[in-house]
Amino acid sequence: MSELERMLNESNSLLRSAYQIALRNGEKTNWDAFRGQLKKALDAQKESGLVQYTPSHRTWFARLGSLLIRLGERIAVIGSGKEEAHGR
Repeated sequence: MSELERMLNESNSLLRSAYQIALRNGEKTNWDAFRGQLKKALDAQKESGLVQYTPSHRTWFARLGSLLIRLGERIAVIGSGKEEAHGR
């Protein structure tokens, strides 16, 4: 298996994990493990040289991680039924 195929499989696995987290409304999620897997995959892509990044990729990674965490927290709020009456 080529390095690109391995990275594609790993990325697909992360997407499947994110989908399962969404189906569970963020409940029973090991966020530390998910963030670790995400960071590992992104770092491997960067180190391989097969994926090009802009000079601000570290900022982009941090923003992506932050957005994923906030998405999971939002999913958990919606799933708990504690969402505010005005839709926030």
